[in-house]
Amino acid sequence: MTDSAREITTLIYAYAELLDAEGSVDTRNLRAARCTDRYTLRGDASGETWAPRFTYHGFRYVQLSGWPGDLAVDAIDGVVVHSDLPLTGHFSSEQPLLQGL
Repeated sequence: MTDSAREITTLIYAYAELLDAEGSVDTRNLRAARCTDRYTLRGDASGETWAPRFTYHGFRYVQLSGWPGDLAVDAIDGVVVHSDLPLTGHFSSEQPLLQGL
């Protein structure tokens, strides 16, 4: 199949902190913020890896739309990214609930 004949598949990733009653991401609390990425698959039969560049998403849930076929549970990995800041303070308590905060 030539590149011009290949079907174009675009994945849409929507990020949110909450789920609605139907189990979809709930972006109402984000107001005008756009927490969505789009990635167009190259069509590489051996698989593809993608990560957003020049952006950061803080989220608990991601909803993927546009995946061709069935999606395996382990097909997507989330990567934790953070700043490596030096420790500037410390808190300790004998109360387990307070210490957990």
